[in-house]
Amino acid sequence: MAGFSFWFDHRILQIFFSLTCLVLAALYLLPFNSVFLGVLGVLFLWMFGVLELFFRFFLDVRKSRLDWIGVFSFPEGKKIYPLFQRDMGVLRKLAAKIHFPGGKVDLPLGYLTPSLVESVSPNDEKMDLLRSLLVFARENLEVEEIRAAFAAVEQMQRDLADRLKCVRRRLGSSLSPEQVVQVFNHYFFHVQGFRLDRSKQKHNDLNNLLFPRILRRRRAYCLGLSALYLVLAERLQLPLYGVSLPNHFFVRYDDGEVVRNIETTVWGEPYGDEYYIRRYRLSVESVERGIYLANLRKQEVLVEFLNNRGNIYYRLGKVEKAIEDFNRATSLSINFSAGYASKGFVYFRDGQIQKAMEYFKKALRIDPFCKTALVCKAEIYMRLGRLEQAECLLRKVLSVDEENTLAWSNLALVYTRRGLWREALEAHQRALFSDPRSLFALNNAGVTYCKMGRYEEAIAMFQYALRVERSFLPARHNIVWAMREAGLEHLAREQQRGLVHHYRQLLKGYPRVHRNFYELARLLKDLAKVEGKKEHLQEAEQLIKSAISLAPLPEYKELLAELNLLLERRDRAVGILEELLADREHLFDRRRVYNKLQRYLAS
Repeated sequence: MAGFSFWFDHRILQIFFSLTCLVLAALYLLPFNSVFLGVLGVLFLWMFGVLELFFRFFLDVRKSRLDWIGVFSFPEGKKIYPLFQRDMGVLRKLAAKIHFPGGKVDLPLGYLTPSLVESVSPNDEKMDLLRSLLVFARENLEVEEIRAAFAAVEQMQRDLADRLKCVRRRLGSSLSPEQVVQVFNHYFFHVQGFRLDRSKQKHNDLNNLLFPRILRRRRAYCLGLSALYLVLAERLQLPLYGVSLPNHFFVRYDDGEVVRNIETTVWGEPYGDEYYIRRYRLSVESVERGIYLANLRKQEVLVEFLNNRGNIYYRLGKVEKAIEDFNRATSLSINFSAGYASKGFVYFRDGQIQKAMEYFKKALRIDPFCKTALVCKAEIYMRLGRLEQAECLLRKVLSVDEENTLAWSNLALVYTRRGLWREALEAHQRALFSDPRSLFALNNAGVTYCKMGRYEEAIAMFQYALRVERSFLPARHNIVWAMREAGLEHLAREQQRGLVHHYRQLLKGYPRVHRNFYELARLLKDLAKVEGKKEHLQEAEQLIKSAISLAPLPEYKELLAELNLLLERRDRAVGILEELLADREHLFDRRRVYNKLQRYLAS
């Protein structure tokens, strides 16, 4: 009867619309003023639109006829009411208001009391995923937003349960897994309007990980959408699980007999495992060992959130918070290779090579084909002058992922260091073919052209990288070098002064970031060589001493030794290098430092 009732109401609206058209046609034949007729016609159509909107509002929101929403409520071959799709945006806004009531909503007593780690239960069945994710969000949001999000999820749970009951009543039997997923997808993506966040800055936006913001905005990236899907499924006791991939996350229905993947970024499409293996270039070994494409426990879903938030914190310059999240992620899951790789990456970019290597080794023990760990470890070997080991690791990445941009780009730099220009250019071409806008690939190609003496092409590469991302500092540094080598001294000096100003501003905002002290000291040293001003060298010396007080890294001590030599303090420079060679705590290119020491002694 429900399907017939909807058909009947649908016909009433169609008849009303037809009568309206007949009245307008009759008025057209009468001798009324055409302006009056136009106004009258607009009023009729406007009244029809308002009636139509309210009709569907009471159907969906007030649930007077919930059953027609289900995908099985329509007669065979019938299409959903076409005008319904037109006003979907309006209904989504109404739904958003309904799901976030203005009054105070009480959470269960002590719901947010435990810490994030305490909210995790070793028994997966007893763990409340919603509670853990709201405790996670509480670290960034006020409790009022958490209350509203809890109420919204409760309301959505009731709505979805009602829809499933209505469909069961219509069919007169229990639903098949396909039917359950179909109803779930229709409610989640079409009624509630959840969709993929396609903004350029989505990977730097914490709102994509915080449940209250996801519910308000109705969009997120793969992890946020999938987690909300899992929370609703958990509360309805449906056998759904999260599935993790490198840089991706989706949902799987698995009741022991029926297995169906649900791609939450594409309206719940049922892509097979083969699609994900090809798309994300997974190694056979990592799939067989259950590192990827395995059903995750709820605890591991929370680990994914911690790892993602840590990466966002790092990109926003909040290194301490990033490390804290990575530590919690690796403490909750000892088999989470991405957490160790992320932690190693932070230490690597911070210049702490020894610590970075330790975490990359842990990541590779879990997943021997972890691409982040392999590429970064290869970069470390390049810094240490171990080019053969670097090439071996990069080729291991390319054996699994032939289109890996960073692997091709770094392999090109290995060839550049060896003087194999043709091979280097071919590798750069492969990198840029995979991703023509990759900042690191463009910058590395410019470095190779510079070393080949092809300065115009190098400058073009650096300029293109800066058009893609104006604040990309490696290209800003290297374009100074290329311009100076090309004889464009006035342009190089202008660029260099702009960089000096940039780093001075950074130091005002971030006085504890040792890398900024080092980069500014390097710039002032180069500027002193060009302008012959001793004051630049003296300022650079003070800056690098500040950097060493924050982090006594080998490359900082090398620069301090070089500055002392330029300030005509040869003995002090030699002493610094001898002390550095005696250091067994840090990894660095000892051969390069030794050769530099011999030059200083001979000078």
